[in-house]
Amino acid sequence: METVGELEDSVTKSSTFILFLSKGYFKSQNCKRELRAAFEKNKPLIVVYESDRGATLSEFEDEFSEHFENEDKAIMHKYVFNNQGRPAAMWLNETNFQIETIKMVVHRILLHLPYYRRNKEILDGGLEVTDEIGPQGISEQLIVFSCASNKGCQVLYKEIQSELAEGKNLICNVDFEQFLDLIHELPSHRAVLLLYLNKHVFDDEKSGKETRTSALVKRATDLGLKLVLVHEQDPEKGACPFNDFFHLTPSDLLNKPYNIYNTLAIPLHASLEHRRVSLRCILRSMGSSTPKHQVALSKFAKSVRKRIMGVRDSDGELGGVW
Repeated sequence: METVGELEDSVTKSSTFILFLSKGYFKSQNCKRELRAAFEKNKPLIVVYESDRGATLSEFEDEFSEHFENEDKAIMHKYVFNNQGRPAAMWLNETNFQIETIKMVVHRILLHLPYYRRNKEILDGGLEVTDEIGPQGISEQLIVFSCASNKGCQVLYKEIQSELAEGKNLICNVDFEQFLDLIHELPSHRAVLLLYLNKHVFDDEKSGKETRTSALVKRATDLGLKLVLVHEQDPEKGACPFNDFFHLTPSDLLNKPYNIYNTLAIPLHASLEHRRVSLRCILRSMGSSTPKHQVALSKFAKSVRKRIMGVRDSDGELGGVW
C-alpha cells in the first residue's frame, strides 16, 4: 500500500488481518476503515494488544464502545473481542514474551493457509524458534526456600517444578523458617529464597513490629541467599501494579542494607503461553539451562516481528494488513 486511499484494496488482497491494538486505535478513522474492510471481506482476524503500560483488553473494549458508532457495533464487537474463541495475544516489551506472541501469531496465520488447513497435524506440536527461552533443566541439587506466610508461594513452586524438563528430582522446596537452624550445613548446594509478590505479600500474621514474611526475607538476605522475586500479573490471583509494592513493603526492606527491589522481579503472566515463559525465566534465574535442540527462527517469523514492532499508518498507528 502506497497511499491511504488504497487501504480497503490492500485489505482485500490480504489473506489474514492482524489487528494490533494500541491506545487510541479506535479513535483513528483510518484504523476503523481497515477494520471495517476486513470485517466486510470476512478476513481471518488475529488480535494483538499492547499491554506494556498495564493496559488490559477491557480498556480497549471501553475505547471501542466510545468511538465505534454505527449500526453494526454489536457485530463488530464480536468480530474483534470474541474472535471464534481465540483470545487476543498480549504484546509485551521484553524479548522472551515478544517471541511467544510472535509464535502465537504465526501459528494462527499458518492455520489459515490452504496447505496447513489440509495438514493441521503438522502444527500440532507448536512452533519452536532459536531465540526463545526453551524447556529448562537442572543438573545439580537446587533448594528453593519459601516462607509459609507468603501465601501462594508454595503453589507457585509447584508450577515452577512442573515446568522443569530435566532434573525434577534435583529440586526441592523447603520452609525457610523451619530449616533456618540447619542452613549452614548445606554449603555445597545452590539455594534461593522465592518471594511471591502480589497485593497480599506482607499481609501475614504480625510478629512484633514486622510481618513474618519480611522478617524471614531479612534473615535470608543476611545469610547471603539469592532472592528470586516473582510479580503476579493475574488479577484473579491478587495482581497489583509494581509501584504499589513501595507502599505495601515494610520500609526496612526498601532501604539499605536490603533494598530488595534492586533485584528485578520476574512478571508471572496469566495467559497459558506467557505464563510458561515466565516460569522458564524464573528457572533460569535459579540457574537452570536450556537444551540445545532448537529450530531456526524462520524468515517469516522475523518478518512478523518487524511488522508488529515498526509499521505504522499515516495516523501514526500500527498497521495490520497482511
